[in-house]
Amino acid sequence: MDQFIIFAFSALVLGSNLGRIEGQEAVEVERLYGQWHEVALGSTCRWVQANGGRFAAGTLVLGAGKAPGELTATSTRLRQGACRSYTQDYQKGAEAGRFTFQNARWKAHGETYVAHADPDVFAILVTEKNSTHGLSTSAKLYGRTPALREDLVEDFRRRALALGIPEEAIFVLSNQGECVPPKAEDAPQERVRRTPLFEEEGSADGFAPAFPDVKEADCQLPRDAGPCLGAELRFFYNASARSCQSFLYGGCLGNANRFLSERACLQTCRTEAACRLPITPGAPCPSTFWAFDSAQGACVTFRGCGGNANKFYLEKECKEYCGVLAEGDDDFLRLTAP
Repeated sequence: MDQFIIFAFSALVLGSNLGRIEGQEAVEVERLYGQWHEVALGSTCRWVQANGGRFAAGTLVLGAGKAPGELTATSTRLRQGACRSYTQDYQKGAEAGRFTFQNARWKAHGETYVAHADPDVFAILVTEKNSTHGLSTSAKLYGRTPALREDLVEDFRRRALALGIPEEAIFVLSNQGECVPPKAEDAPQERVRRTPLFEEEGSADGFAPAFPDVKEADCQLPRDAGPCLGAELRFFYNASARSCQSFLYGGCLGNANRFLSERACLQTCRTEAACRLPITPGAPCPSTFWAFDSAQGACVTFRGCGGNANKFYLEKECKEYCGVLAEGDDDFLRLTAP
């Protein structure tokens, strides 16, 4: 008979403290190490509820962390047509089977715990998270193989409902096969800053630099028109205002904080902290842009010729920076994922 590791569930406590669950028996964490396949998920997160039906199943690899008391989780999945991996270190809690995490980028913290598992067959992991988007509870069903018995899926569904996750927010993930990330030297890297694309690329989704000589530190340089007397329209990143602004370039010398377009400037110099900036349309004009509304947890349009670094020329750019990364992956790996 299968030996299950079962934990009682408790309600999430409002405020900065997350709910506490008392374990009924010890969890041998080392037995959870190795590769797991995602099978199903459920969440109270609005973003997941709106998009969970299109998520593809990925894999999760658990192992010992670099430091004592740490656990490393690596999630691999297809994302926007590319196979990508993300790694996060977790702190082991005082009780076996509990792990805490913090994400300074999104001002999130929380706890993941083993809710129900047979380490040789399946595991249900629950994450309770507190962030600028509020409190959320998510559950994921993993299997040692991509397919699990139907009774295990139904048991997961019942447990998710008991956690307050709505029926319509519980999804069986599409198994599109295990993807293999490209080699390290070719792999797209999730970074704080993104490289600009050639104008025709139309997205921050790729990694072809339009201005390969511009370094991240150059975005902190002051505006510099140079000593010549020309009047060429250029854009620079104003670090204090956290926006790209126009200026007249003399035509020679100056520094590298200089771009041919506002879009190239934003794609090079904005950081993902831009997603927390307020939406500032500025002076009225017919142009339409996208920005991330942190209250809604979604990308929205606005009209205006102003704005700060929370300004995108395409919805796809906004979702890549903010929509997906902010609230798109409420599973055991809470780095930034699907």
